Amino acid sequence: MRDLADAFGAPAILTSNLRQGSLRQAAAGLGVPVLLFEGGEGLRFDETVVRAGLAGTLRVMKHVGMIRSGTVAPAPAPSFFSPKSYWLRAPEGGLLRLAADLGHTVRTGQKLGTISDLFGDREIAILATHDGVIVGRATLPVVNEGDAVLHIARTVQSEPAAGKIGTIVEHLDQADMFYEDEII
Repeated sequence: MRDLADAFGAPAILTSNLRQGSLRQAAAGLGVPVLLFEGGEGLRFDETVVRAGLAGTLRVMKHVGMIRSGTVAPAPAPSFFSPKSYWLRAPEGGLLRLAADLGHTVRTGQKLGTISDLFGDREIAILATHDGVIVGRATLPVVNEGDAVLHIARTVQSEPAAGKIGTIVEHLDQADMFYEDEII
C-alpha cells in the first residue's frame, strides 16, 4: 500500500486506525487493503481536490500498468510520510479564527487560532499539542464543541514537508494532469 500511496503522489501519506462502521473496516475484515485519499471539505466540490484525486488515481493506474506511461503527468513533489497524526477539536462552540494554514509547520504549544464568543469578549486559544505540519483545517467560521478544527501530521522532519503541500496545490492549479486525448 505504501508503494501505491507513493505512486498516487499526495503531499502527505498518513497511517490511521480503522473507524468503527467504515468501509475501511469492512475491507480490512475481508483482508483487503485500502488506500484512501482525503481532501476538500464536506458539502462542497473543490475542483483542485477533484483534480488531485483524478491525477493520483491515474498515476496509480500507470504504476500498475493499466495505462500507457506517457499519459499521466508525474507528481510535482515526492510525498512525505507521517506515521501519526492528530486532530485539534473545538473545546466549545463559537467563532473560529485560525492563524495557521495548510502546509504550515507547527511547534508544541504554538497558538494556532482562537474560538471566541459572538462579541469577542471571551477567547479560547487553540494550541498545538505536538510538532508537525497542518494537513487539514476547518474553513467555516462557526464551530460547535467537538468539531474538527485542524489536522496535524506529526513528523520529525516537518520543515521539508511543509513546503510540499503548497507546491502541490500550486501545481494542480496551473498544470494539466493528463493528456485528455490519450485517456480513452
